[in-house]
Amino acid sequence: MARRLPHLVLVGSLLLGASGCEQKPEIPMSLQLHAEGYLSTSERAITMLRTIQTMDDWIRVEDELDLALREMERHMRQIRARDDKIDRLSTTYEGRIEEAAKAVLAEMFRINDDLDLREQILAREREQESHFRNNARGSRR
Repeated sequence: MARRLPHLVLVGSLLLGASGCEQKPEIPMSLQLHAEGYLSTSERAITMLRTIQTMDDWIRVEDELDLALREMERHMRQIRARDDKIDRLSTTYEGRIEEAAKAVLAEMFRINDDLDLREQILAREREQESHFRNNARGSRR
């Protein structure tokens, strides 16, 4: 859980940064590129997140996921920097970016809940095995 928390905070800040945009008829190419970069990177992050079933899976993709989330953050910083100069990002991208950020965040929470539950189940199983071994030793004496 502690290892996953920074990712949740980062994705949450990305989601907050994506909201509150208004319509702008023409979008400069540089802004479009960063918006598209954000969207494609978020799709890559979701794909990685959906492969996670165990803590070992998390550890396997953690570095690559961290890079993807930082790339999303970089695109968002560039969008904000350019967006201030041209008024507001078109609702075409604003809605898609907000949905992408929500989807990444939802996957992060799902994995967090799933892995926490699995860790609890594994801990109970280890505890039961330990009791079983201790009881088996006691009956042999």
